Amino acid sequence: MKRMILNGFKYKRLYFGLTICLTLFLYAAPLFAGNATLSWNPPTTNADGTPLTDLAGFIIYDGTATGVYSYSTNVGNVTTYQVGNLTEGFTYYFAITAYDTSGNESEYSYEVSKTIAPRAIYSISGTVNESGSRRMPGSSITGVTITLSGAAAVTTTTDASGDYTFSGLSDGSYTVTSSLAGYTFTPVSRAVTISGANRTGQNFTGTPGGGGGGTYSISGTVNEPGSRRKPGSPIAGVTITLSGAAASMTTTDGSGNYTFSGLSNGSYAVTPSPGGYTFTPTSRAVIISGANRTGQDFTGIATDGGIYSIETPEKEETVQEETTIEPFPVESVGSEEISSPSDIDTSEFSKKQVYSIQVGAFANKRNAVSLVEKLKQKGYNSFILKQSRPGGKILHKVLIGKFDRRKEALESSRILLQKQDIETFIYSY
Repeated sequence: MKRMILNGFKYKRLYFGLTICLTLFLYAAPLFAGNATLSWNPPTTNADGTPLTDLAGFIIYDGTATGVYSYSTNVGNVTTYQVGNLTEGFTYYFAITAYDTSGNESEYSYEVSKTIAPRAIYSISGTVNESGSRRMPGSSITGVTITLSGAAAVTTTTDASGDYTFSGLSDGSYTVTSSLAGYTFTPVSRAVTISGANRTGQNFTGTPGGGGGGTYSISGTVNEPGSRRKPGSPIAGVTITLSGAAASMTTTDGSGNYTFSGLSNGSYAVTPSPGGYTFTPTSRAVIISGANRTGQDFTGIATDGGIYSIETPEKEETVQEETTIEPFPVESVGSEEISSPSDIDTSEFSKKQVYSIQVGAFANKRNAVSLVEKLKQKGYNSFILKQSRPGGKILHKVLIGKFDRRKEALESSRILLQKQDIETFIYSY
């Protein structure tokens, strides 16, 4: 769920007395970010002492100065939530409010804080030499490509003394692999675990005249999901790591293609890095035996979050994996433009089934209008559809476009999810 930047919105007072306890968990990540897990007890009465019967959810506010909250996250009707991507070295201050089904919001709870302490960083280092003896050590090998994978992915080369170092690493499991044309190396790779200390002595021995100078290649393509009739869109810029008999890294081109050349016979592993996608398969075991290996393909599904819905619609549908999408300009979403945010009753539409892309649902109309205005500024054909709820309540749904066919709405929804970082539902009426 996305943390939203506050815009100075003023809320009504409804009830108070929330109690909060805070715990913190840190996880290993390249950006060295921390997580804060908040939990609280829900209120049971209104500010006037009457029973609270229409509690709808909670909003977490946080910032780096006491009493000044730069971000908010609507977490729905839960009593525990983990706030992520908190930068090390900063103290974060948290407060929580509750809101009812009419969009009224309580005062802030009392404030709690947590300092995200910087983590220690370590290194992995070693030397690459030719084989020698106890009396006469082998000569150092310069220019060897050393590849690090696992908890972090990076490459370096050995210096004039055959030494290499990977710095700035956190605790975790890693694999170190060496490669150079005209050499075979022992061991082929090293599994290294960092646990509170630097790891030195991760050495390799190179034998001239072996491997590395082969004439074969491994190649493939990385695409989004598609079907037999319409292949998925290519994914450019994906980092592909080669390990095993040789180690290397490359990235997919504008057509989603990648190639590792100059490889000898042997066993390899090809692995794409996440970078906002989940890949199938997660890696491929490839054996070269006297021929090039093509068709080592991967399918990537975007994992980025999007605009949240405060209330889940009753008719929500999820995008099916087999749906194939053709890119479309943002301006062409939907077939009807509405000049300004307005309320549209379902009776205004014909009896023909209509499909739209839902990006939000709000009890408070002002929140819906604000979201529509932001979407229109980005070129989306967005509007508000009112829906009556039990007890005379009104839900304001923020929709994009009108489609005659559900498949068309699904295609546009897929693009919004994977290209524009907007999570959606398909709504029919």
